[in-house]
Amino acid sequence: MKRVYIILLAVVIMATVQFTLIDPHQSAFVNSDARYLLNSGGVGSGKTYSVVLRALKLCLEYPGIKGLLGAQTMPLLRDTTMSEFENLVPSGLIKTHNKSTNTFVLKNGSSILFRPFDDANKFKSLNLGFIGIEEMTDIKHDIFKMLRTRLRQKNVNHSLFGATNPGAFTNWVYKDFFENPIPGSKVINSISRDNPFLPSSYLADLETLRITNPEYYSRMVEGVWGALEGVIYQLPMSQRVEPSTLPETYDEIIAGLDFGFDHPTAMSIIGIRDPKYYLIDELYKRHLSTSDIISTVSQLHKQYRFSAIYCDGARPEIIQDLQNAGLPAVSATKDVFEGIMFVKGMVNAGRIIVSQNCHYTIREFDSYIWDQGSTVKEVPIKLNDDCMDAIRYAFFTHLRNSVNVPRISMSDVSYVKPHHENESSSADAINKLRLRYRHRI
Repeated sequence: MKRVYIILLAVVIMATVQFTLIDPHQSAFVNSDARYLLNSGGVGSGKTYSVVLRALKLCLEYPGIKGLLGAQTMPLLRDTTMSEFENLVPSGLIKTHNKSTNTFVLKNGSSILFRPFDDANKFKSLNLGFIGIEEMTDIKHDIFKMLRTRLRQKNVNHSLFGATNPGAFTNWVYKDFFENPIPGSKVINSISRDNPFLPSSYLADLETLRITNPEYYSRMVEGVWGALEGVIYQLPMSQRVEPSTLPETYDEIIAGLDFGFDHPTAMSIIGIRDPKYYLIDELYKRHLSTSDIISTVSQLHKQYRFSAIYCDGARPEIIQDLQNAGLPAVSATKDVFEGIMFVKGMVNAGRIIVSQNCHYTIREFDSYIWDQGSTVKEVPIKLNDDCMDAIRYAFFTHLRNSVNVPRISMSDVSYVKPHHENESSSADAINKLRLRYRHRI
């Protein structure tokens, strides 16, 4: 209610629109005059909200302005920016909504297009007053540079703005906004605790990372840029490909399914074309009921014809419901450490290829790390791991008995810790692991 009141007040003022928000970082971002603006911050700090509110401010301030809001993929855009826009903007401000083109027109003549940033050719003819980008680190630098040339609508204060969680120093966003800032740019930094609407239980969960994984906490909560130590998978850029380059047919298509509710339900769809294994699509959605899962997976099965769906065995009742619906669902092998090492070997051998459409999968590949606070053999940190679990279920269960994987090197498994003094040493654990994989070398 407070947010809607602020918007309605802005309609009355109309000349120079200013939003007064509880969070000063969000207020600074929304009301900035910078041509190029970045909201860099921790998870849950209200970045998407501020992007939508800035777009709305410009629409109200410049009647007739044409804006573009986008993300790397359409599913990400729907789940974040579009959803926030529909929840935030009062229906009384909207004149039309064209669902086929994902275009909203306000009653004052301003319009907002929602588009994925997967193809630069889609934007070459646009004349825009503003552009907003969800998760700026996800898009290619060439897309960003091309978007800058689209800011050419007359009689408006042009603005290209975006939000992102921090990434590595090598990312182009760091170079353009921090290391060597482009002219007219500004950065607003925020942390998770800045958002007054976050539940205390969520903040408490984040605070545990301060002890268990301080580097991850530094990036994802405090919003600090830099490389993460202990990243489990090193997925090269050469193994992240455009959807148009994927094979047209596959020998077989399988899927891994990790159930959730408050955490997302995640499904990884894998096309097998020996010797490569292509992650071609994903499902990533919160608050899916069992009937929702059955309906969604059934639709995907019609499209892909899975030979098997490897599911989280912790929910046997859902697996049974999927089977009753005629789906090839089975319980997955859930050995976490061995499964991770198996997938790691496949990644290192260049045999796992990921479509750029799999946004959440790629994001988790880059942030899936070992729990530094573990006192036993290392386990991954249980945060933003839903796609990684789904992938592990599929690969480890379906492929471990039939695929030749590279020998696990000493550097790959040197982090194994003995549980107690009388247990085997790390070297013994390595030897045992090698024996298990020997028949596939």
